[in-house]
Amino acid sequence: MKLLADENIEREFIEALREADFDVSSVRESYTGFADDEILQAAVDEKALILTHDTDFGELVFRFSLKSNGVILLRLSGLSLTEKIDKTILAIREHEKNLKMRLRLFRKIRCASERVSRKFMFYNA
Repeated sequence: MKLLADENIEREFIEALREADFDVSSVRESYTGFADDEILQAAVDEKALILTHDTDFGELVFRFSLKSNGVILLRLSGLSLTEKIDKTILAIREHEKNLKMRLRLFRKIRCASERVSRKFMFYNA
């Protein structure tokens, strides 16, 4: 699965995802200074889902109907970076099939092993 990590995703987080065999490009590395709509288009061009803490991408997809391969909105305040990474990897792996199907719905996903529906939101359009 291809991910485009927004500039608000920590470098250590990106490296951990890469070490876990995720194909991750980074806004900081490739798209510094780009506006959110340009980043969304870059993700479409790369066939990547956006990984972010920023709710603006969901607004661009749903309110303004911009094209998207999907947005993974992380809401993980109060957790250590290691916990954030572990929970994100678990959630993406558990729901990879649904993410690849690019569902046309806004869904709050819950991991089978624990409730994280308030922590992760997957936007697919």
